[in-house]
Amino acid sequence: MPQRFDDEHVREVLARAEEIHQQELLPLDIGPQMQEVVQAAEESGLSRSAVMQALRERVSAHRTPPEPGELVFAPSEEGDWYAAELVAVDKGQAKVRFLGGSDARFSLEELRPFQMLPGQQVQCPWPDWGWCGCTVVSYDRENRKVRLSDFWGSEYTFHLSDVYVEPPKPRKEPLLAALRARATLALVSAGLVAGGAIGALVTWLLLR
Repeated sequence: MPQRFDDEHVREVLARAEEIHQQELLPLDIGPQMQEVVQAAEESGLSRSAVMQALRERVSAHRTPPEPGELVFAPSEEGDWYAAELVAVDKGQAKVRFLGGSDARFSLEELRPFQMLPGQQVQCPWPDWGWCGCTVVSYDRENRKVRLSDFWGSEYTFHLSDVYVEPPKPRKEPLLAALRARATLALVSAGLVAGGAIGALVTWLLLR
């Protein structure tokens, strides 16, 4: 069933499209080191376009530093990202006020551009369930509220202060994972062929 968009959703989509369009116009001259990073990301399963878009967003964030009054993502002590209002910037240092009320200081490099887009994954305290991962349905910029959906199609509105974004999880190195899989398969095969005491020893090693 096609998703229905109201006027506000359309405006948000077009605004985001304009941001992406402006980022695509940025000259992106990556050197040999970053080329290796892009190649490694592709080998690990990421698309080149996704990696290049992430690089453009990083370049854009550095070229257009946030101004006081704007929302940013700032890290908590646990490493999760919470929405915070930028209070002041001085010599590369930023003072932010988390929407929950507390103030903190970070370098500009520690902050991330704020975004709350349809389909984005966030964590929230779902009623009668507790903290869990949910998907953004819509974002009310004026009231700083976000409409979320759980995995069963239910929707609920939260204030931005009640949600956070988890940091990206490190991806396993593909070659190492493949070698481990091959080694495990070899051990299983050896156990099946050997039988008896040797087979039992191999099985014991696998279950350690």
